[in-house]
Amino acid sequence: MLCRLQLREKRMRVKVQTIGQGDHPHGVIVELMTVTGPHRLQVEDTEVQSDSVSIGYPLRRDNELVWVALPRPTLSGSYRVWVRAEDILPN
Repeated sequence: MLCRLQLREKRMRVKVQTIGQGDHPHGVIVELMTVTGPHRLQVEDTEVQSDSVSIGYPLRRDNELVWVALPRPTLSGSYRVWVRAEDILPN
């Protein structure tokens, strides 16, 4: 149980911009900026809070970049992306 609590404390959020409606009534398309350019993913509207979505703890850090796991795959199929450290927010 302690491990679960530690992982929850490390969870973070990544900045996104809402682009439009998703495929179902409560879905929205959001865009996040990665080091390779913008990526879009569909999430539930309740997952977007203060222009950000929850992500797992950082998988890797490299200078000012962070490799993160997304809650859903991007529209191009990626689950993990490199983002700038400044786009990561505490949960």
